[in-house]
Formats: sequence, C-alpha cells, structure tokens
Amino acid sequence: SSPRPGGVPCGMAEVEEADPPAEADQADEADEGAYRADEPAEAELEGDEDRAEAEAYGEAAGESDDVALEGGTQEPKREAWARMPAEPDEAEPDEAEAEPMLELGHDGKYTVRMRQQLRTAARAEQFCCQLLEKVEEEKSSGKTVVFEDFDISQNVIPSEQLEGIFAALADGGVHVQRFRAFGCPTLNDQAATFLAGWLAGVTRETVPYELHLSDCAITSDGFRDLAKALEENEAFPGPDPKSPSRTLPLYIRLEHNYIEESAIQAAIDEGVLMTMRKNEGVRHTSSAKGRLLVREDGAFQQKRGEPPAPEDAPPPKRVHDKGKGDKGKGKGDKGKGGKGKSKGKDHEQRLRDARDRGREFRERNRERPQDRERERGRGLAGRGYDAKQRPPPWAALPSPRPTQSSRPDPSRPVFGKGDRRRLEAERPAPPRRYEAP
Repeated sequence: SSPRPGGVPCGMAEVEEADPPAEADQADEADEGAYRADEPAEAELEGDEDRAEAEAYGEAAGESDDVALEGGTQEPKREAWARMPAEPDEAEPDEAEAEPMLELGHDGKYTVRMRQQLRTAARAEQFCCQLLEKVEEEKSSGKTVVFEDFDISQNVIPSEQLEGIFAALADGGVHVQRFRAFGCPTLNDQAATFLAGWLAGVTRETVPYELHLSDCAITSDGFRDLAKALEENEAFPGPDPKSPSRTLPLYIRLEHNYIEESAIQAAIDEGVLMTMRKNEGVRHTSSAKGRLLVREDGAFQQKRGEPPAPEDAPPPKRVHDKGKGDKGKGKGDKGKGGKGKSKGKDHEQRLRDARDRGREFRERNRERPQDRERERGRGLAGRGYDAKQRPPPWAALPSPRPTQSSRPDPSRPVFGKGDRRRLEAERPAPPRRYEAP
C-alpha cells in the first residue's frame, strides 16, 4: 500500500478500526434521496446485502432499527452494537476492504459516489488509500486520472482525511470535472485552505468546471483563500467543455455557509467573481474567474454567527439531482429501484409559475392593435378564420357562383326555375342490341 501525504501508511490495521454502526446508518437513511439542483449525475446508496446484514445485527441484539438523534447527528444505539456477536464484527473489515470506492465508466472516466458513505474515520481513511493507489497506478503508466463526478457530500470527514483527499487531487495527473462536498460540517476554513491549494495548482488541462460547497462551515477567511487562489491562477476561467474554443468561469455554489456578505461583494467588485441565477443562460467571458450562484433576488443566502461543531450540526438535507426528482435508486416506497410518483412541491410551484407567465403573456398581447383585430376577426368568421376571412386549408371548397358568361343553353332543357342547370351530365341512351331477322 502507498503512503498517504500527511498521514500514516494505508493498510489492514486501519481498516479494522471501522465502527460497525456506520453500516446500520445506511439502512435507516436509504430514503434520503439524490441531489438536482442544476447539476447532473447522483450517488447510489448501499446495497441490499449491507442493509440486510445491519438489520440482522439489530435483531440479534434485541433492538429495533430506530435511530436516535444525539446532538443534531444521527447515531445508532450503542447498547445494541455492544451485545453483537464477535464473528460478524471480524468479517466486516474484510468486506469493507474489498468494496471498490472508485467506479470506472465506459468512457475511461472515474466516478466517486460516496455521498453519506464516509461516516467514520476508518471509511474515510480507506477511501484515501484507494484514491492514492489509483492516482499512483495511473501516474506510473503516464495517464491522467479523470473524475467526471467527485461526490463526497454530506459526510463528517475528519480534517486529516480531507487533507489527504485534496493532496491527492493536487497531483498533476488528476483532473476533476465536478467536485461536490456540500453538507460537510467539517469542511471549515482549514479544509478550505487545502482546497485553495488544489485550485491554485491546476492547469488549463486539469481545471475543474463545477465546485459545490454549500451547507458547509466556511467563513470569510476561507472564502478569501478560495478567491485568492482563483485570482492568482491564470488557468481560470477554463475552457467550456461543450465549446473548448470559448472560456467559461468556474461554476461555484457557496450558499448556507457563514461568509460575510461584504467579503463576497468585495470579490465581485474586484472582478474575481460574477453572479448568476438558475434561469439565466450560459455567459462566456474571460474577465471573471468564477460564477457564483445567487437567489432570484440576488441574495447570497449566508448564515450569521459562527459555524457549530461537527457533532452539533443538523442532519443532512434531502436533495435531488437535476432531472431525477424522486426517481433515484435506493430504497424507497416500492423497494430497490422503485420509482416514486410524487414530484414534490417545487415541481408544482414551477407549474403554477409557468401558467401565470403564460396568462400574463396572453393579456399583454391582447393590448396590441393587431391582436385586437385578430380577435375581432375570429369572433366574426368563427374558429379557424383570421381577420382577412381566409378559410383554413382543411375547409371544403365553396360552391361555384354563376358569372355573366355562364348563360343557359337553349338547346338543352332547363330543370327548375331560373338559370340553374343540372349539375350532372345527361347520360346517352344505351345502344340498341342488333337482332338477326
């Protein structure tokens, strides 16, 4: 095993320190959902085998699967785990060691789906070991490790393991396209300094495209370190992944942290950051280093005061990835892989807003003169006609009108009154059959 920078060597001894309650938490929080916001791809929860094993442990101890809230965090009852058999505890580190934490896609890019999966220091250390080993393996063969999505969100990762993760990402042979660490109460100013060190060393080939750091414990000091790293690195703004010939500032989410609004406004005034909203299109520019997502009214959505201790932090929020809604994988109302029918209050609100916008658009158009004339024409001629009384293409052709040149033929009999003629032509008499004398 390769050593981790700033830590102890990776090995079996550290994996054996895994706390068994971490696996039980996955069974009780499997319905937390997956993240959407305006961002793609989502993490999967633990498999049914791990959940079944955790439930079996609870039954053997004579305890239920309920979770107690202690200090704002979700912790299982220690009494139940204290009376567990010794054999399952000894087999658990072997299973954790064999579990791969880095997924390789068909396009050669890796994906990290460790949201709410690194609940203990042993699990976080195991992830650091696998990450360092993969980076060293690809680096020895002269390849660059590309992570399409690096998601370690909603985990209480110790500072030492966070330092090891950012040290591995700071290697020259690693390219992280989307980094997500939202909802981590241990990602404070010290961890923001490690993250700033990674951003300060990326090149134009390894520059990230998205940075999700909402609901963490970053204050104004950590924010200034991040802004300074972006300002001093000429690789930002990086190329647009969909249009490499154009530059696109880094997409940043920092809402629900503890940053002073004056510090954010100073970075905007200096031209380091620019604000953006979800309903706005992509704006290519080379003047700003990053695009900071704000609310519709322009608010930065920052909390006041000092960040709480990690053990006092509130439980993770239920979030959704873009385009997935409640149809993510995991244990839901219909079991594994079930699809929920509820689209949530946000979806209903968006539908109401769309109807209101359509109603306002129609009312505004009626105020124009040409629209009033069109409405008047429709009222006179009926549906499908415009102001010029032109019939639609599917309407039947009108009956022919008599003209001055169409006069009745005196040699033909007239049927009816006036100059109306019979529409169908008269049939000639049938030929007489010749009969021999």
